Amino acid sequence: MDTKDQKPISDQPLEVKYDYEDLGDHSGGVVSNGVYQYRSVSSRRKRAKVHAKQLERDGHVLTPVVTNERKIAKTFWGQAWCRNLSAHHDAEHRLPIARSYLRNGGVIDLKISNGKVCALVSAGELYSVDIGFNKLPRRDWKNLIIQCAGSIASMVELLSGNLSESVMRIITDERNGLFPCPYEISMSCDCPDFASMCEHVAAVLYGVGVRLDQNPELFFVLRGVDPMQLVVKSKKHVGDQITATELSFDRSELENLFGIEISLD
Repeated sequence: MDTKDQKPISDQPLEVKYDYEDLGDHSGGVVSNGVYQYRSVSSRRKRAKVHAKQLERDGHVLTPVVTNERKIAKTFWGQAWCRNLSAHHDAEHRLPIARSYLRNGGVIDLKISNGKVCALVSAGELYSVDIGFNKLPRRDWKNLIIQCAGSIASMVELLSGNLSESVMRIITDERNGLFPCPYEISMSCDCPDFASMCEHVAAVLYGVGVRLDQNPELFFVLRGVDPMQLVVKSKKHVGDQITATELSFDRSELENLFGIEISLD
């Protein structure tokens, strides 16, 4: 199904609520009576470990998504990302199983690069998922920078989600915000499901939400924009002089907060 025909849904609260049933699945082989054989959660976990070991023996370096929390995302960026998935109306009935795949170790590899996510999902069989994101149009990005001017004090404040309600609404606006609409996302999976967003693609997208909890700067990598521009514009707006010392302080503080190394180049 072409996602271009879908439109963003109306405003909803930023808080994300999930159905956390540990669902089994019916994606096993067809039995003689034509009914799909049920695969339990424990058997899916074991199968995922087998797939991972086989890939690692073949030299693959895996970066699995690991979460044992009942709440998939806890930070502003992770929650807002997962909430944005509700815009995909045709996938609504697939989302509970997708969350179960994620929580039970099914996303055994997930890599994020500029505008792209590549992943492997173990769901009985091993499926390859590729997701592409349109770069945020330059005009839209400039408008966001102007709207947020004077409201974001530092990179730490931005990436930790410590933002005013007005900035949150600007960033999460369904038509003009930072988060991608369905028609800005291309999705593919080599499973037999013909839907634009199958359970495996949805599991990977939830996995991105977990990654954003751990490293929110990846959100801006996916959208192809530099978050520092929001901060610099805000500081200039209130008459601050941006110096190398200030930027270095922001970077050091950010690295301490998230346990990651940030390059400003």
